[in-house]
Amino acid sequence: MDRLALAMGALLALFVVAVIGVYHGHVFYGAIGVVALWALFHRYLSARRTIDSDDVLIAKALQLSKLFPAAFVVMGHTHTPVHVPVGDATYINVGSWTEDEGAGALQDGTPRAPRTHLVIHAGEARPEAGLFVWESGVGPRRYETG
Repeated sequence: MDRLALAMGALLALFVVAVIGVYHGHVFYGAIGVVALWALFHRYLSARRTIDSDDVLIAKALQLSKLFPAAFVVMGHTHTPVHVPVGDATYINVGSWTEDEGAGALQDGTPRAPRTHLVIHAGEARPEAGLFVWESGVGPRRYETG
């Protein structure tokens, strides 16, 4: 979204430079300046971008577990299943479910879309949760996270 706003701003700036340049000249220099500023900001925004949000989500889950007395903090749609303890709770990211079983893998070998789902049931002392993966023709089996 930030890069889209930057592109729209750059286009608007180029339009303003073109309109003003018609009356005062120097359109070429103004356009070069706008393009150079766009390139600098684009590079800055690209450097700040976090592609893998797993660590950020785990930190946010820890903050949530301190705010609310919950056994589980469940998030999803990052395509990476996660099941880790955070404080007194457990952070679970259900990953994703897709019809394409061969959706590729992440750099660590984790399937990108392993078709995971969450099962929560009553335990002896407190609720227990597990991630399961669906295998065609076999059914559900426990998913082991790294």
